[in-house]
This record gives sequence, C-alpha cells and structure tokens, in this order.
Amino acid sequence: MEIKQNKKQWQDDDSNIFVEWGKLFTPKREEVIEVFVKSIPKNKHDQFHVVELGCGLGWLSKSILQNFPYSKVTVLDGSQVMLQHAKEKLAEFEGRVTFDLFRLENIDWIYQYENKVDCFVSSLAIHHIDGEEKKILFQRLHDVLLPGGALIVADVLKAQNILVENYWANKWDQIVKEQSRAQFGDERGFTMFIKEEWNMYRHSEDPIDKPSSLMDQLTWLEQAGFQGIDVYWLNAGHAIFGGYKEKSSD
Repeated sequence: MEIKQNKKQWQDDDSNIFVEWGKLFTPKREEVIEVFVKSIPKNKHDQFHVVELGCGLGWLSKSILQNFPYSKVTVLDGSQVMLQHAKEKLAEFEGRVTFDLFRLENIDWIYQYENKVDCFVSSLAIHHIDGEEKKILFQRLHDVLLPGGALIVADVLKAQNILVENYWANKWDQIVKEQSRAQFGDERGFTMFIKEEWNMYRHSEDPIDKPSSLMDQLTWLEQAGFQGIDVYWLNAGHAIFGGYKEKSSD
C-alpha cells in the first residue's frame, strides 16, 4: 500500500481503513474486551475514572462504560477521524465520557491527570512509539495514577526469533480468514487484509510500527514501580499485559 512507504505517523488514510475493517483485522476482539473488563481492579458499582490512550472507534471505552455503570472515561486519540467516530459510538454515555485530541509521544499531557485517574488503558496504540518512549511513558503513567490504580495494555509485540514471527504471521492470517468467513460467508475481509499489507509480521518495513518485545515491556513496567505485572492474554502476536500501583498504606 503506497501510503505506508514514506510516513512516520498514523494518517487519516489509515484511520479510514481501520474504521471499515478494524474489527475484522483485530484478532478475537470479543475476547480482548472480556479480558480488559476482568483486569480492571474495580467492582461493578464503584465510581472511578479511566483514561484510554488511542481510542480508535471507541469500542474499549464503550465496554468499560457498559460494564461499570458508575465509571467515567476520558477518551484520547491523535486522529480527528477516530475521535469523531468514537463520539458517535459513545453518544449514549453523555455526561460520563469526555474526548480530547493528543499526541502519544508528547507526554506533557500526562501531568493533568495526576492523582485523578484509577486506570489507564490502551489498545493497539503504544506500538507507535519506540522503546525508550514506552519506558518513559510507563514511568509517567505510574507516577500520576491513584494508589491501587492500573495500567492495562493490548498491543502487538516484537518477535524475538524468526520461528515465532512466522507463527504469529500465519496465526494472524488464519484468524482474519475465520473472522471474514463468519462475518461475510467468504474471504473478502482477508483479501483486504492482504491488499493493505496489515500483517506487520509479513510487512515489517512500516516506519509507524515500533513494537517492543513482551519481555522488555514487562521489565519497563517493573522498573516504573508497577506490581502484580502479568500477561493476561496472547494470540497471533497480540498481547494484553499490565500492572498495578501499590495501594496507599493509610
């Protein structure tokens, strides 16, 4: 796909493709939603504040707002296209959700949330910054979280060897084929997946993709001070992982 040859940031063309095909291109989204909801350290009727980094179409924030009816969510994204779609998807939650444009790599936005956020979540966004930027991001998010808070991340990973990379590439293809057949009764979604060269384990030259290994990211979480760090789910090179900030001793 030509738009991927000379760019360094996610662009509106990418957003438009993801709007149409994102759910089908993402492995097992319903499983991802279930894992996210169960990983948030709150009870159903608790009042708490979540910030989503890179909201996409808003499906993750929607699941949180539905499952925790007293929660409030701040939705952040770097694309006006995505924010507009998220606003439409989350219109029923007016009064419980706010929206803002941000740049993930410019981390000054974090400080406004100091001691105001119970949980930071992110899906398929953090791999757009490099390893050192991830390390700094994890540290700053830990610092501003309320005691007992959490950082839960779903993202693509960097494979550590070619055997794993090939397995993840094949598995991702297989899942998209299955999801296309389930949705359309044929493989038209998989055809688009191939056309757009969306499988990063087959097309790793895209400069906007900067995935890090799972081991590195778990190490950075530990160095930032998170506890209870774990991997909650892993499939086709996509993982959900995170950790928790120590509760106050008061």
